[in-house]
Amino acid sequence: DLDLGVDRLDIGSYLPPLASSAPGWSEQPLNYADLRNLDARLALNTNGLTYGALSAGKSTAQLSLTAGRLDGVITSEDTMGGTARLDVQADGTGTAPLLSLHVEGQKLDGLQLTSALAGAGFLAGPLSLSLNVSGYGPSTAAIVSTLKGTAKVSADAASLAGIDLKAIAAAVTQRIVEGWQRLPEATTTLNALSAEFEIADGIATAKAISLQSPEVSLKGSGSIDLLRQAIDLAVVPSLGAAAFAVPVIVKGPWASPRIYPDVPDILLKPEEG
Repeated sequence: DLDLGVDRLDIGSYLPPLASSAPGWSEQPLNYADLRNLDARLALNTNGLTYGALSAGKSTAQLSLTAGRLDGVITSEDTMGGTARLDVQADGTGTAPLLSLHVEGQKLDGLQLTSALAGAGFLAGPLSLSLNVSGYGPSTAAIVSTLKGTAKVSADAASLAGIDLKAIAAAVTQRIVEGWQRLPEATTTLNALSAEFEIADGIATAKAISLQSPEVSLKGSGSIDLLRQAIDLAVVPSLGAAAFAVPVIVKGPWASPRIYPDVPDILLKPEEG
């Protein structure tokens, strides 16, 4: 047993990256062999904690390493402006390392969080997050492809940075929209946002997506392919009291999907559509 105090700790040295870098998730082998060589219990206090693009202030960690299995609980009262708890289990006893994560966060900085998880910050404001996932494999890409579990995210009084949803909704009535049409000065004020996902084999299926803003609202469903970094959503926007007559499809790479009304053959005959 050991009690330690350190000024700064980077746990990214022990866990796979949170977000991918182009062109995809890392195929570099993860080495958990060292877990089989130690048995220890560690209590740690630190003034600063980092994990990729995520950061936290004063944090405490309780770690247990026994027979090739790491169990840890990390809590922080100063994570991106809010509070967070991370439960992690890493099992290196088998041929394919197993990783499980349970994350609960309240009032987290949305721009920093979305930048860390998706590679680009787009949701500004305090967010609440619940993530419970597990996966296995010799690399980050393999783990992402086997992920299963659940995820929830919600926000009040937030905004979409660089995205004007009302302009996109208006444009999609006239043409196929390519990408998010991001502009530095664009923004969409949100009254509320919520989404729930079931995850299996690296595919996050949306049980419910709801977004409310003063100018445009939407409800939708669909899926996110975490390994291929692609989305396939069907949403029904409403401008004021008027809802679209057909769903709007958002499909393609999550960094730049195509957005178009769900009209037969719209991609083959856009003018007729």
